[in-house]
Amino acid sequence: MQPSSRTLYFRILAHFRPYTWVAVITVVAMVISSLTDVMLIGQLRVVTDTLSHGAQDATQAPMKAAPALFSGLAHHVHDIAAHLGLLGGTGAPLWVIPVVMLALAIVRMASSFAGEYGGAWLVAQLQHDLRGKLFTRILQLPTRFFDHASVGATLSRVAFDVGQVSQAGLSVISVSVRDSASVIGYFVLMLTIDWQITLFCLGLGPCVGLIINVASRRMRRLSRGNQEAMAEMTRVLDESIGGQRVVKIFGGTLYEQRRFDAVANQVRRFAIKQSATSALNSGLIMLLVGMTMSAIIYFALLRANEGAITGGSFIAFLGALMALLTPIKNLTKINEQLQRGLAAAESVFALMDETPEADTGTKKVERVRGEIRFAEVRFRYNLDDPESR
Repeated sequence: MQPSSRTLYFRILAHFRPYTWVAVITVVAMVISSLTDVMLIGQLRVVTDTLSHGAQDATQAPMKAAPALFSGLAHHVHDIAAHLGLLGGTGAPLWVIPVVMLALAIVRMASSFAGEYGGAWLVAQLQHDLRGKLFTRILQLPTRFFDHASVGATLSRVAFDVGQVSQAGLSVISVSVRDSASVIGYFVLMLTIDWQITLFCLGLGPCVGLIINVASRRMRRLSRGNQEAMAEMTRVLDESIGGQRVVKIFGGTLYEQRRFDAVANQVRRFAIKQSATSALNSGLIMLLVGMTMSAIIYFALLRANEGAITGGSFIAFLGALMALLTPIKNLTKINEQLQRGLAAAESVFALMDETPEADTGTKKVERVRGEIRFAEVRFRYNLDDPESR
């Protein structure tokens, strides 16, 4: 019975338990990085409204905005500057908005570095721990395990499958957290600008969920087949290279070439099917997003002509809407990495769960004298094979 996706994923997350604080700091840094992007987009409203106000009021100096136009962070910075006596005259200084945007950019740089570095460190640490545990378990396995499992397939699990598992670990979490925070932040920004237009976006959710559900089933099946094909190709390489003298002596070069071509072609087909499924999944979702965006832009233009929203609000809304496409696209592609990782996790944990060979020795040797004696020794190839008994 194959373990469920939920069981596999929680088992992967369990390996991050020794590094909980590093994971928490990494996730927080990713959230801060995403929210600063949203806040930078939100400053477009202040900038545009300030420009419009300065252009409309010819009695004031150009670009001189009234304090009432400031909102959000710019409003708080303006109040702090006024309290410190840094304002010149009654107008709001022009440096308020650039200072806010520069501060957000600095926070964005620091949080982005912390999030990406922490994520890379955790993924590398997970791969190191899993490979160490797999190697330890391999050394403990009985001989009958290696009678059935090829060396190439075992090597593929340690070298290739563990790398795929890491994609289902923190890599999936990082993309989910970062882009989910971006989606939520942009939606909140759009709601504060005009909640009626934003409601149009919510109709996209059920259609996207249906497409992801159908694509995930196919991706899981293709990923499992790709893992098996990679293991088979590694096995063929190991046997052909390791036994190259025997291959040459018996003229088996053409046979080995055909065998490798067949398994390599199988790997190629799985890779193409995975890419096609991922492209179709992402393409359909982006088509739905494009159709919804067209309707939203049309409705927003109507409300702008009616004066329901300002020019700055309209620009900020469109900016948030355009920026929303990237995290949505990333979230739709995360399922591909997840299914690949879960398929690899089945292989990795299956090897890790193999029963180690029992040590039934009861005699403790204090000093070895170099004398070997065989008494009542029996041997057979496979305890599970009835024909060997």
